[in-house]
Amino acid sequence: MKNIKKMLCVLFAIVTVMTSVLTVNTQAKNIKPPQATQVVKVYAAKNGMRVKWQVVNKVSGYQIQTARSKDFKKEKKTYTVAKPKASAKTLNDFKAKKTYYVRVRAYKKAGKKNVYSKWSNLKKFKSPNLMEIDGNVYIVCSTNDNHQCVCGNVGRWFNSRKEVVDYVESEMDYWNNLEDKGLISWEECGKKCPVGYECWSCGFCGKWTGDMCYRGPDGVAITKDPPAHIY
Repeated sequence: MKNIKKMLCVLFAIVTVMTSVLTVNTQAKNIKPPQATQVVKVYAAKNGMRVKWQVVNKVSGYQIQTARSKDFKKEKKTYTVAKPKASAKTLNDFKAKKTYYVRVRAYKKAGKKNVYSKWSNLKKFKSPNLMEIDGNVYIVCSTNDNHQCVCGNVGRWFNSRKEVVDYVESEMDYWNNLEDKGLISWEECGKKCPVGYECWSCGFCGKWTGDMCYRGPDGVAITKDPPAHIY
């Protein structure tokens, strides 16, 4: 009699589990997949890659996938955002100076399972140069503020020292031509035309920048303060 009771209890437990599984599967089958979202933008953020997508109504969250290949077989990673109104997420575990592909899909919860939409469009992303300081990851060499050294008063970065020299010489030619044509006075040309330069390169990316030097107010002293251009 005891054995029969044990067998009945086991049988009841099995039936309960099977019923639960069938219920979950039935719920998942009966729920219509959510509408597909679209990746709006992928760009470099302060601490990594920022992914933005379109919000979809009546969903439970979103799933993001990144990979080094279009078929998502190389270095694939998956991230879940369990917020229905979320429209962006920053990812920070990627390698510098590599090409990544990004896609997003929405999902609805059906019991313990998720029902997914189709994948969104692909977005290609070239990761920037990165540097780690005290455990924090920073983007370097992407703007004038993130190089190893400051940008000079030329206001930009060049691929070589020669490009800096060519730029300074073009500035000299510009002001001298204005003076030759009588559009500015000799005194004004003397104040605004560069008379020399200093240049240096970034230790991270190797690009060049520099300072153009000018005659001071007394016409003799050299200063790095650029005068206002009259373009």
